Amino acid sequence: MLSKIPFFSFLVLFLSFQATAQPPSSVLKGQWTPIFEKNGIKVYKQKLHDNPLLALRAHGKLNSSIESLLTIFRDVKGSLQWAPRLKKRVILKNISESEAIVYEVRQLPWPCKNRDLVLHNKLLFDKQNKSLVLRTWSVDGLPQDPGNPEFVRANISYSAVTMKPLSKETTKVEIVIHIDPRGDIPKWLVNLIQKNWPYKFLKRMENRSHVIKPQLGPKLKKFVADLYLTKPYL
Repeated sequence: MLSKIPFFSFLVLFLSFQATAQPPSSVLKGQWTPIFEKNGIKVYKQKLHDNPLLALRAHGKLNSSIESLLTIFRDVKGSLQWAPRLKKRVILKNISESEAIVYEVRQLPWPCKNRDLVLHNKLLFDKQNKSLVLRTWSVDGLPQDPGNPEFVRANISYSAVTMKPLSKETTKVEIVIHIDPRGDIPKWLVNLIQKNWPYKFLKRMENRSHVIKPQLGPKLKKFVADLYLTKPYL
């Protein structure tokens, strides 16, 4: 049975948000260059003018209901079974069923140190685009931050997962993310390693949706009900 906790994820557009959550404007307005396409998922990169680390984007149609995807994101224990490189995730602050601050540890290949993050996650209903959007960004100075000197503190400056139902059993999903693992890893190597992450994220999420039973609380049920009222989906 799923833990009864607020909705969260890392990985993901705000209708309104704080200045600390503002994305780099070039992530939204710059030119996306295709990297590869596999199993119906297209992956892109974008070079930022002020940062050597690439922004990444992927999108595709998943054979998953939007209810199952939302259930996956709010399942703490289950997230360790599908999320790429995720070793630990705990909730630091419950805000609502659709908003929380979490602590994560992500495993990197030896000899790199593991990375940890404190992330603010918020789900929003975008009526104009008939979609749900999960925004995630790093936060500092939280009293509950456990920290760990053995890890390197990574930073997500921008992350958005947009989910738009195409039918009751299929969902168009897009992820846009810019993450800095920090530390002494060469930037070119970070770009090389991270380029496959968006694809793995979407495919593993799709696979996970096939083995779980959708289970949502009242607020997320209302999000989905309001979303279906915006039909047609396309």
